[in-house]
Amino acid sequence: MSTHQGPKEAGLYNPLKTNQVRLLRLNPDPDSDEVGNLEVVELREAPPYYALSHSWTSQHSYQDVLINSQVVTLGADLAACVHRLSQLARSNSELDPPVRHIWIDSICIDQSNLDERAAQVSLMGQLYRSAIRTLIWLGPDSSDCYGAWELLDSIHHIFRQQNPRATEPNDIPTRMYRPSAHEASGLPPWEDFRWSHLKNLVKFNATDQRDKIYGLMGLACECQDLATMPLELRPDYQIDVTDVYLRVGRYMLQQSRSLAFLTRARCVDGSITRRQREESLDIPSWCPDWSDFKNPNEGIATSLSWVHAGDKSRPARLGFLEQFSAASGLELEIRHEGDPRVLSLVGIRVTTVEVALPFGVNPSRKVEPEQPFTEQMTRILSEALKTLKRETISAWTRQFVSATTVEQHSFVGRDWEQSVADGAAYIHHLLLNDISLSSLCVEQSGDPNALSVLQDLSSGGAADYYKSLVHNYGFDRAFLVTADGRMGIGPSNIRQGDAVVVLAGGDVPYCVRKEGDCWLLVVVSDGQTAANICLLGDE
Repeated sequence: MSTHQGPKEAGLYNPLKTNQVRLLRLNPDPDSDEVGNLEVVELREAPPYYALSHSWTSQHSYQDVLINSQVVTLGADLAACVHRLSQLARSNSELDPPVRHIWIDSICIDQSNLDERAAQVSLMGQLYRSAIRTLIWLGPDSSDCYGAWELLDSIHHIFRQQNPRATEPNDIPTRMYRPSAHEASGLPPWEDFRWSHLKNLVKFNATDQRDKIYGLMGLACECQDLATMPLELRPDYQIDVTDVYLRVGRYMLQQSRSLAFLTRARCVDGSITRRQREESLDIPSWCPDWSDFKNPNEGIATSLSWVHAGDKSRPARLGFLEQFSAASGLELEIRHEGDPRVLSLVGIRVTTVEVALPFGVNPSRKVEPEQPFTEQMTRILSEALKTLKRETISAWTRQFVSATTVEQHSFVGRDWEQSVADGAAYIHHLLLNDISLSSLCVEQSGDPNALSVLQDLSSGGAADYYKSLVHNYGFDRAFLVTADGRMGIGPSNIRQGDAVVVLAGGDVPYCVRKEGDCWLLVVVSDGQTAANICLLGDE
């Protein structure tokens, strides 16, 4: 919601009682300048009504309309919508029943009254569920829209061809972008202007950053009954954004009992992802930052956590893939501190970071310059080969592929063995084109036939799949080697000497940096994270 785009005229609104809402009764009279009147009703006794979903993006032009015989100033786009609804109220449209009453948040809620906004947001889930239907307003008809509809038709047709048995979105496997797969699909190239329409739909921005939370409350199972809604989740526009995120974040951590939550947390200065935030909020670094990104399509690290929603008998949960179990099922333990901005956890320090090399992936990840990426991967491979001391070249290759792809091979439609072959094909290609690298491989492995073994391992592999995974998960991240010779990936700003710890409730290891009496926690996520964590039990 926003206080900038709704009606600004005093006297239009009278106070609402508990469970009361306003509906806009549309005026069907074509000779009247008035578009309708606001009526106050008990929600459970409301007449049949429609709800409207529309964009809250900033308006550059405004238009006056008459509501309750008062001049009300709306954004030009919303004003056009209200006039269109008035036409539907007096015409034989396909809507059944006809549009008589409609609920529009920016009109039916007094946006200048913070208490009313909070109370009405708490009712939003019920408001939308009780509506006959939710109408979506995309804007006035324009010839510019035809290209967007053509693109949607093309996407639908291709998905139908590729997934003929799909009956719902969950039936369509998640796939990661690969240039070759995109070209083979028949879809237009990314440079085609038609994609700009689709990109505008994935911004997920809010005029008021508190609504990044409050706007979703109607979907949360905890918020379906106002009588039992947790205090931490109750909308309150009297508190600022940082306090909203802090109390909701701590509530989610307590309820989920999983540190996968930290993949949504605030990040340290210096990362590419951090610089993509529109605002710099004063929140503790362990707290999730749900605020807007400047560009949601580029310059943001891909999350390593996963929303598990396949089992419809259980609530969806945020976690990692099943193969990750660093804490071996040890449950999260939170120690209570006097300062609510400090998070106190239990963990064990296991090793330190010896080498950290950023992947240096292009922010767009759609078009990757080949030479810089190859040069950086050569440096990474050179450091990685130094760990090849005890294992065979085959075992080492599996470890390297696992570390650099985070075992996310399913996103390119490959199983684990295929992914190993893909990675082996890429490594073998680099070794053949770099004499010093191939010599290092033979020297470290002690096997003069190491390259032949690697070639056999790459049988049936396609390096393109491996490169796509590294492009995706290596962005804004670094390849690391620990003091005991283990390989992995971490934030791009990880340093030599950072400690590697296992935290109770965490499925993956975390890197921490000592700062005063606490540790600075660095996490691989949508944005790398630094959190003030008091780490206990690290003797």
